[in-house]
Order: sequence, then structure tokens, then C-alpha cells
Amino acid sequence: VNDDLNTVVFSIDFWETILPGEIKSAKIYPLELIESKNFELIEFGSLNLIPDQKPELKSLVTKIKSRYDVLIDKTNIDKYKGLIADAMSGIDKLLSEPQKAIRNISNLIQFPAYIEGSIKIRVNIVKAILDDILEILPKNKIVYSIFGGAVIAAIAQIILKPGENDFITRNDVQVQFNNLADVYDNFLNDIDNNNFQQDFQEAITLNEIIINTLYYLYDVSFDAKQERYDIVESDTNLILLTHKYMGLDKEDKNLNTFREINGIKNKNLFIVKKGRKITYLV
Repeated sequence: VNDDLNTVVFSIDFWETILPGEIKSAKIYPLELIESKNFELIEFGSLNLIPDQKPELKSLVTKIKSRYDVLIDKTNIDKYKGLIADAMSGIDKLLSEPQKAIRNISNLIQFPAYIEGSIKIRVNIVKAILDDILEILPKNKIVYSIFGGAVIAAIAQIILKPGENDFITRNDVQVQFNNLADVYDNFLNDIDNNNFQQDFQEAITLNEIIINTLYYLYDVSFDAKQERYDIVESDTNLILLTHKYMGLDKEDKNLNTFREINGIKNKNLFIVKKGRKITYLV
């Protein structure tokens, strides 16, 4: 911890080990805690007074909409339209109901955390909002602190809601661990480098969200599979390779996983040539 710069550096090693049997994990799933802390974060943020920059805030909402449109389908379109309308309405009433305006924009920012989908896609889209805030409201310290915190808390919640294929390997987990740690570190650096000042309660609450999420990911990494590599010694096929390296199952999950991680498709489904490098999971 560097008190002078108000930064925290996370450095946790992901060990590569293979042990016989299953690893018993003592992890506690922190989503409920993170969601509770996120509610507190937005409430603390809403207590701030932000400048009357309605055009800029509406531009920010429009930019967010342009980024989030790719995430919309029939299962979430109604909620999405409601969040957009609430954000715009809140901005119109910024002077009379500033708390509501801040809550509504924060809730829109966190929309990707409310829906299903690829962690990678959702995280990358949300991360871009940090740059949008700096670009559209470059001198607004309070806005960046409030809505930047909402962005980072959204990323934490997205990571805690992985799809079936998001955390297959230990590397998958480590990538999202690094994503969250890096974006948080960059956010704190932006605050320091631009002489921004973050509300104390907001800072403490966001730090709790980050710490709990990162330690959970660290624990999850021990249950995730590890990648291994080999060279095919003779012409063979997908089924025989899967049987050799990962084993076959009734639902063909291992077969599909092996095919996907090795990019085996079309004619290669029937013959995999000698000398090809293959990846398998243990």
C-alpha cells in the first residue's frame, strides 16, 4: 500500500501444480456481499453534488448506449430501454433530484452485470466507459470518481457471474484476475495523476469489492483445469485424441471442449495429422 499515491498493488502468484485427486476448496462465493457493497457504493456516490453539465452527461449516456447495443436481445431489451429512459430523465431533473440522476446513470453503466453472456465481451465493453468519461467530461473530478467506481464494481460483478465456458482453465481465471486488478490500478492512477479526489466512503467500499473479488478468483483458480501440450505422433482423429488425453463422457463435453480449444473443425474432425501440436486439460 502506498499511502502517498492512494494506490494498492496486487501481486498474487498462480502456481502450476498437478495433484492427485480433487482439491478441496474453502472458498466462499462473495456475490451477495459484492452486490450489497455495490449498493452502498452507488448510494455514497449519489450523496455528491455534481456540476450542471446536462449536455455532457447526455452525451455520456448516448455513448454508453452505442457500446451496449451489441449486448441487447429479447431477454433484456425491456430492462435496457428502461435504464436508458431513467438515465435521460434523471439528467433532465439533475438540479432538483441529483441523487436520483446519479443512481440512474450508475445503474445504466452496470447493465452488463445484470445480464448473461461472455465475461470477456462484457468486461471489455464496460472497461471502455472509463475512457469515455474522461473524454466527454475531462475536468469533472467528481463524475469520474463516481461513475468510474460504478464501472469497476460492474466488472467485479460480471466476473462473479461466469458462463459455463468462461472459467475452464486456470489461465481463464488469471486473465480476469489481471483484468480487474489492472483496471482498478489504472483508475486510482487516473485519480492521482489528475488530482481527482475520491470520496472516502466510496474509496473504502470500492476497495472492499476489489479485495473480496480478487481473493475469490485466486481460490477458484485451484479448481480450474490446467493446460498441457503434446505433439501428435501419428495420424489420428478427434475421438481417439479426446479419449487419450481427457477421456470420453456420455454427454460428449470433453469431446466438445477438446475440439474447441484445439480449433478442430471441418475435415480435421475426421483426421488429425501427425506432428500437430494439441492442447489438453488436466
